[in-house]
Amino acid sequence: MAGEGLPPETVRFIQSFISSVGQLEILLLLQASEGRAFTAAQLNDQLRSNLDAVERRVTALVRHGFVAAESTPGTYRYAPASEDLRAGVAQLVECYRNYSGRVIDAIYSVPDPMQLFSDAFRIKKDEGDKHG
Repeated sequence: MAGEGLPPETVRFIQSFISSVGQLEILLLLQASEGRAFTAAQLNDQLRSNLDAVERRVTALVRHGFVAAESTPGTYRYAPASEDLRAGVAQLVECYRNYSGRVIDAIYSVPDPMQLFSDAFRIKKDEGDKHG
C-alpha cells in the first residue's frame, strides 16, 4: 500500500498537493530558506533540474498557496497561505527526513488524472470472448 507507515494526513496532503519529487524538492528548498526569495533560474541552479519544469512546478506551488510570487517578476518565496498548509509542510518535511522512500512511493502512487481519464474509455477485452 502506498504511503504505508506515513500518517494518513500526510498521505492525503501528498495526494492533494504534490505531483512529483521535483515539486517536493522545490517546496523543501523554499521552506528551508524561508524569508529568502528565489528566481526560477536560482531554484534550477540549486536543484540541477530543467528550467521549464522548475517554472511549472513553482507555479503549481503558488496556485496551491505554498509559495508567493514576489513583486519582482519570476521571483518566489515560501509563504503558506494558511497555518494548515504550513503545518502540513512541516509534517511532510519530518516524514521525508525520516522516511524519504515512503514519501516518494506515496507521490508516485497518486493516479495521473489524464491516465484515469484515458482508462475510462479503454475497451476491455472480455476474458470469455474468443473472437479477437
